Amino acid sequence: MANTIPNQPIIFDYSDDCLLASDDLKVMAQYGDITQFQMELEPCGSDVNLIQGGNFQNDNLWTSTSSAWEVSRGNAIKVGGVSGQLYQSAPTTNGTLARLTFTIVSITGGSINVSWAGNTHFFDTAGTYTLWLTADAATNLSFAANASTYVWLRDVQLITVNTDFQVNIIDEDGANVDSLETSDGYFDFSDGYFTCSIDWETLGIADGCYRIEVVDPCPCSQRGIIALDLTSGTFEWSTSASWTISGGTASYSGTGVGIALLSNVICSDTTYQVSYTISNMTANAEMNIRLGNQDGATITANGSYTEQITCDGTGFKILGNSTSGTSSFDVTNLSIEIRSTPETITSNEIKLKENLDGCSLALAMCNDSDALGFGFANTGFRPLMRIPASLNRSSYVMERLSYDNSRGRKATYYGRRRKAIELGYDGKYFMHDFASLFGLADHFYINDVEYFVEDDEYPSISWGEYDDVGGVTVSVSEKVQLTENRRLSSASIGCDPQGSVMLDKEDLPIRDQFDKFITTP
Repeated sequence: MANTIPNQPIIFDYSDDCLLASDDLKVMAQYGDITQFQMELEPCGSDVNLIQGGNFQNDNLWTSTSSAWEVSRGNAIKVGGVSGQLYQSAPTTNGTLARLTFTIVSITGGSINVSWAGNTHFFDTAGTYTLWLTADAATNLSFAANASTYVWLRDVQLITVNTDFQVNIIDEDGANVDSLETSDGYFDFSDGYFTCSIDWETLGIADGCYRIEVVDPCPCSQRGIIALDLTSGTFEWSTSASWTISGGTASYSGTGVGIALLSNVICSDTTYQVSYTISNMTANAEMNIRLGNQDGATITANGSYTEQITCDGTGFKILGNSTSGTSSFDVTNLSIEIRSTPETITSNEIKLKENLDGCSLALAMCNDSDALGFGFANTGFRPLMRIPASLNRSSYVMERLSYDNSRGRKATYYGRRRKAIELGYDGKYFMHDFASLFGLADHFYINDVEYFVEDDEYPSISWGEYDDVGGVTVSVSEKVQLTENRRLSSASIGCDPQGSVMLDKEDLPIRDQFDKFITTP
């Protein structure tokens, strides 16, 4: 599930103020621009915990490689003097994102090694930690420490996070001109953030005005349920004795009706498309998918199937039956997706033109660490707002040290100058929300040149009396400037076009053997 983050140039569910005249001002983009937005991630209601007993009330759910670990009464304690590992099986499909949280109440004498699915991290300080991990050959979640280390551990969760987002580019007529999927490479899910980067030129989108529509996978499980991989959190299924679920396969073997149920994962009055493969089906076996209390087709033969079912409840069920004797079959490749109108959120409008002919400026920022409500570390997030703007009217901040010597000659022995320039633009409120962060960010760019905001406060906005646009002028300067003079010698040379008369240390002209002034070339 994704939660929107404010103060971005791309905002969602934006509408004009009905009491103000709406100006036609829009965020712009041209070929070469990367338009980004970011949201915070959290698990869906249908996501599953990949471990059991993370509250450490049941020691039977955990395995220790030695006597080093004790699990009881809500705590897992690694005693000193013995090295050991505490672990539990936590399989999932490769590529699945999971959020691992745990609390180290106390730790002394070393560090604890936390490992899962090819990800290993070391901790030596008490605290509550959150890690966002992508599965690669996931097997065990383990906590390991050497003999010298004492650790007190509590409250472990390893919860899947569905990242099967879809982003649609919608034109002025409401038509979908392109769709981006997780597999297309435009999305990043690092450190608990969903960051989308739209390359208009690569996509080949034509000139026009567009909105960005986001289909979140979570509402009503509209983009799928991770537990249907039949690998993740299989203990979350309620099963009859005739069902076993493991390793990507749900197997039925019985003499009558048996049910495998996932509770509270779908929505009533919603049409879904369900796909699956049946194999190893023996005589007299029957299989049905049931959504709520609505059955799909009765399957009696091996094959791959796709069907649509309108649900009247919240449970996802697989039914197996034998009409005579003992029958069996296997279910694999199980998936679900909404076929009713999906729930979406839609952005403000973006005006795209292949080349904007220099009538706009691209204003972007980023940070060296997470800040300002955004995730910058590891995400590649660099929000950019292209709007009509000017960069003109310079001013100069100078520092100078000078002296007047005993012979009345005055000179500057140190001087430095910075050139500032006015960045002027009009903007709607959300544009100013974003622009007001420029002076706080570690890095601020105008047309890919790094600048520094000279104003300590965001200037007062001159709002139109009857519309929703206000203008502002911000003083900025190129971040790196070194226009400097350091006088290294008392000798004066000058730069007269006819040659400057050279002076001695007493500031008197120097003459040659013919009593003529010596000048510079």
